[in-house]
Amino acid sequence: RGAKAAPQTRWAPALVILVLALLARVFVADAIELAEDEAYYWVWSRELAWGYFDHPPAIAGIIRAGTALLGDTEVGVRLPGLLLGGITAGLAVTLAKERALAAAALSTLPLFALGGVLATPDLPLAAAWALGLWAASRDRWALAGVACGLAMLSKYTGVLLLPALIIGTGAWRRPRAWGAALLAGLIYAPNAVWNVQHDAISWRFQLEHVAAAADRLGFIGA
Repeated sequence: RGAKAAPQTRWAPALVILVLALLARVFVADAIELAEDEAYYWVWSRELAWGYFDHPPAIAGIIRAGTALLGDTEVGVRLPGLLLGGITAGLAVTLAKERALAAAALSTLPLFALGGVLATPDLPLAAAWALGLWAASRDRWALAGVACGLAMLSKYTGVLLLPALIIGTGAWRRPRAWGAALLAGLIYAPNAVWNVQHDAISWRFQLEHVAAAADRLGFIGA
């Protein structure tokens, strides 16, 4: 009985840390004005589409959900992203052996503690990425495929998630892994169609952005 109770004991301090961190981010979200990028994505949310000039549509969709609930306020713009940040942290902590330590480390990382307040495409990307890691680690490839599709709808670098999962788990010989790839492609397809209909403007922008990097060797290394 003691062996079964141990995981619940380890979860309690981790949950406290995650909840406190989320409340702190909500407080900060209400205290600071929107950054320029957030205002840019908020404008997108007023005219929903399957794609935009430089990103896929996920960030516009989640901002639209938040403002529908709380109005055109800072917290309204940021609330869905804040909740996704909590999901990201919860999934990551689930994968950790030392849950409280993982929760504390994640909650104090500047990229997560501060960047996690701002409504940017990185928030849905991180949540989808964490879900994909969790699903693949438990051999749930249908869910992993959904996560990979959502990652690609969040940010174009999400295309790297599925290859990373397949290589990392050695699952390239499993039909379920390739079924996940098909499912991910179907979920992402609306953005691909949008790009084809709009002269691939979003894809071209990102590719040209990469090609214009001043330090290409450093970029590839990173």
